[in-house]
Amino acid sequence: MKEVLIFVYGTLKSKQCRSRIMDGCQFVGEAKTKRDYKLVNLGSFPGLVPAKNGDNVAGELYVVDENKLRQLDMIEGSMYKFEKIELEEVKLKEKPLSEAANGQLEEMKPFTYIYVSSYGRDNFCEPCWSDSMSNSRW
Repeated sequence: MKEVLIFVYGTLKSKQCRSRIMDGCQFVGEAKTKRDYKLVNLGSFPGLVPAKNGDNVAGELYVVDENKLRQLDMIEGSMYKFEKIELEEVKLKEKPLSEAANGQLEEMKPFTYIYVSSYGRDNFCEPCWSDSMSNSRW
């Protein structure tokens, strides 16, 4: 079964409200994006948007299989587009990069969900999301 490296930055991160969805997925480590993105506060969850003069958005890397990816696609819905992302910093949990994901991680390019809806795109928030941020100004 095909595996994908995914970068999560909001409610799917550990200790966040939807973190259980990632149970059973291989946690690879923490990561930050290149400074090409910003987070927008959409109320109870964030959205990652491309931005000039962006931030190093903090998140986590997981290896997910096709079944989990289908589940994530349903959760994220049409407000998000699944695409490759450039990371600047990766802190691996324990395993060397060459051992993670059956030795295929070095060749895997990370993907994430990019927010594509126009709603709330100018409501920028801190580059490290936590559930406490869901008390938005709206």
